[in-house]
Amino acid sequence: MRRITRGLKSIGDSLTFVGHFAVLMPLLLYLAFKILVTIVYINTPTEPFTSFWAIFVEGLNGKDLAHYPDFLINIGTILSRLDFLFDVFILVVAEAMTIMLVFSLYRHSSIKLGEAFSGSVSKYPKLVAGAIFSSIFLFIAMSLPTLIIKGSLFTSSTKGALVSGIAGLLIQPLIIFIIPFIVLKNASPLSAFSKSVRMGLKNYIEGLTIVTVPFLISLPITLLEMKTTVIAFRLSPEFLIQLQFASELIEFISLYVLIGGTTILFSESIGGSEKRS
Repeated sequence: MRRITRGLKSIGDSLTFVGHFAVLMPLLLYLAFKILVTIVYINTPTEPFTSFWAIFVEGLNGKDLAHYPDFLINIGTILSRLDFLFDVFILVVAEAMTIMLVFSLYRHSSIKLGEAFSGSVSKYPKLVAGAIFSSIFLFIAMSLPTLIIKGSLFTSSTKGALVSGIAGLLIQPLIIFIIPFIVLKNASPLSAFSKSVRMGLKNYIEGLTIVTVPFLISLPITLLEMKTTVIAFRLSPEFLIQLQFASELIEFISLYVLIGGTTILFSESIGGSEKRS
């Protein structure tokens, strides 16, 4: 229980910094970017745009996707698959900046938004490599249950997705420190990966607590997104647009909770005499 409390305290400490607008700015800019992409998608329901969007969904070509309501039914699937590219090449900068800003406040030091940006950009190749390692490791962990276990457990796509999500949740505490090690300790991607696993094992319960909170915050939206066809026909296809915007807002909240809590736990784990009282 003490270790769970420590994980929750890390999240709580990070939330005390949300009054500093600069801390939220990197993730707010990423949220604005995601909203812009969604708006572009909504306003391009015809060829040749649908041929591009169809690349990200199986079994549909551009002409099929242009049919109403298929275009809206697939909004979540298509944009979530684009998210992998966004996470690796764009979000990683916002994440690194947020880590630097939260860490600075927690250690009572001063860093400006511009300094956080330049510091993140200077490590961009390492950050991208670290994000790729993290994504591949997480993808493998989430895919293994469906490959190893077959039968009635996965006859429901919802059950299969939940089991995969739980598997990812259990492995995530081992990789959440990759980016902090790169940003704050200038570690190489491979070194950051190995150090993250070691720190994650040492602080597993705390890390699991930190990743579980954003998982639970996102779970209701995630479950709704698994039922897009039902929602489209029982309510309205246009409701899926509102659901997508809600998903992006929830993602913003979840990201800050995860990044902020992880940064505080990282700071405490590496020690130092300048920790915030």
